[in-house]
Amino acid sequence: MRDYFEEQEILGKAYDSRLMKRLLKYAKPHIRGIILAIILIFLITIGKLLNPYIIKNAIDTCINPFNMVKIQNKEEKVYLIDENRREMIKDDDWERLLKKYPIKKYNNIFYILEKDLEKIPIEDKKILRAWDFKVLKESALLYFIVILGIFLLTYIQVYLLHLTSQKIIYDIRRDIFSHILRLPISFFDRNPVGRLVTRVTNDTETLQEMYNSVITSVVVDIFLIIGLSIFMFILNWKLATIVILSIPIVGYMSFVFRKYARKAYRDFRIRLARVNAYLAEHINGIRITELFTREKENEREFREINNSLLNAQLRFIFVNAIFRPLVSALGSFVVSALIFFGGIQILNNQISFGMLFLFISYLDLFFRPIQDLAEKYDILQNAMASSERIFLLLDEPIKIKSPEKPIKLKTIKGKIEFKNVWFAYDKEWVLKDVSFFIEPGEKVAFVGLTGAGKTSIINLITRFYDIQRGEILIDDINIKELSLEELRSQISVVLQDVHLFATNILHNIKLERDNISYEKVKEVARIVNAEEFILKLPQGYETPVQERGATLSAGQRQLLAFARALASDPKILILDEATSNIDTETEKLIQDALKKIVEGRTSIIIAHRLSTIQDVDTIYVLHKGKIIEKGNHQELLRKKGLYYHLYQIQNANFIKM
Repeated sequence: MRDYFEEQEILGKAYDSRLMKRLLKYAKPHIRGIILAIILIFLITIGKLLNPYIIKNAIDTCINPFNMVKIQNKEEKVYLIDENRREMIKDDDWERLLKKYPIKKYNNIFYILEKDLEKIPIEDKKILRAWDFKVLKESALLYFIVILGIFLLTYIQVYLLHLTSQKIIYDIRRDIFSHILRLPISFFDRNPVGRLVTRVTNDTETLQEMYNSVITSVVVDIFLIIGLSIFMFILNWKLATIVILSIPIVGYMSFVFRKYARKAYRDFRIRLARVNAYLAEHINGIRITELFTREKENEREFREINNSLLNAQLRFIFVNAIFRPLVSALGSFVVSALIFFGGIQILNNQISFGMLFLFISYLDLFFRPIQDLAEKYDILQNAMASSERIFLLLDEPIKIKSPEKPIKLKTIKGKIEFKNVWFAYDKEWVLKDVSFFIEPGEKVAFVGLTGAGKTSIINLITRFYDIQRGEILIDDINIKELSLEELRSQISVVLQDVHLFATNILHNIKLERDNISYEKVKEVARIVNAEEFILKLPQGYETPVQERGATLSAGQRQLLAFARALASDPKILILDEATSNIDTETEKLIQDALKKIVEGRTSIIIAHRLSTIQDVDTIYVLHKGKIIEKGNHQELLRKKGLYYHLYQIQNANFIKM
């Protein structure tokens, strides 16, 4: 299990052009949504850049509109009353203000010293600075409009981007599941279900994060860094230099942090998976734990893996606890440098106070995309690892598939023939030169010791696996020349381990097959003696079935499996140990039903309990992949071979019981 979880968390290259091309193919049908989202992000970014500039203008033109002017060889801080401000003052008020306060004229522009302006009463100050109040209101309104625009655009952009990414992930999940459904059974023999579920769920979620953030945001982040750098240099190259010099430091810190954070987070994920797996296994097996009094041992084992999880989480917290204060401290250092050098420029009348505010406001906007790029690197690396696993699954060849031009079967009689069939799951032969012939409507049985090859014959007839040598014919046609759908629609199989879906009784019999009506379901339920217990259920055929039919007995599940098999009216019926898990009373019901359902059908029965196959037409005895005996029950007993030996053992065990 440890190796399994570590395999799931292996991270590949941060960027693989081959994988990215395949990922972008899924994005291509939705390119309009992605382009529109990028345009919206650009507009949002411009809005975020515009707002500090609105405040800067408000500060310089309205809140602190004083200028240093040289008057009579002396630098004075004055409030200039230009034409715009003059037009906002009525003539009567202007005449009164000129007489009452020391408003002077210099180079055709009226002005008043800052110290004199501070002495003017608030009523007259409002008249004198009416234009400032007007522009301040307009700036506040414009700021609010921009904020509202950013909100609306962000809402549309987030909704659009998530909608687009969800559609992309929907397409990927659809392709994965569709591909899984067509994979041969041999693939599932070597791949655990949990791993396949992870491909469809967790790995696709990782890709969604990439589509949501990396593809769009990286472009905008780079644009923001370059655009801000150029804009700040245009405004003031000295202050811009201070900010630009911090880029390598913040970038280096961010990527170093992501490296250690990624390792810490990966360790945390692995240990969390171990805790979850341990809990699931030991809670499911709580009866064994209590029966064998293993409570203390389990507590000790859980304490060890729980401590491992705690340590991994603490390491992740430690990395975050160091990085964020460091970046914050660096940001504060840059702010202090801007205040110091910017303050000197203000004192030297080189820049305005609003300009310094603008640079400080842009500093956070400047640092954030640098940190984001490091985060996007991490997301991209995870996405590449997930996409590699997904495409490995999608590239898994479908070895068993229908021919391009299959032979059409109008009607099927149910004739089955094996001609010199050799078959192996891996290297060791399971069936060796097996040949037999089953007439339409004949009832045959296959018996033998465990591993003799009985179930393999079923797997080959339904073409879950393909043989290595020989031929398998149905109605004198090689099954490889038939479409899989048509072949399997003529065959119904009842397995020893019945799988029921978590829907209801009706669905588990019908399986959403369009050609099966509700009346047909009720009819087959009556035939297999299942209707009696179904009608006793709270909602009859609509009664919900829990996962794997946990609320039903083994016998009830088996009866439903018989009804499911019979519903499609198959020409070939296969029973694989179908009565081995059934109590005696239910077996009587099954035996009664079997006499009805096998009538007119080619029936193949695989059974360990030889008492259930005494009435079949032919019994084939398998041993080590070969047919060593053939005949009916009485004939095989007279031969006193392997069948006779098995029959004697079972009868002896029955007598002892």
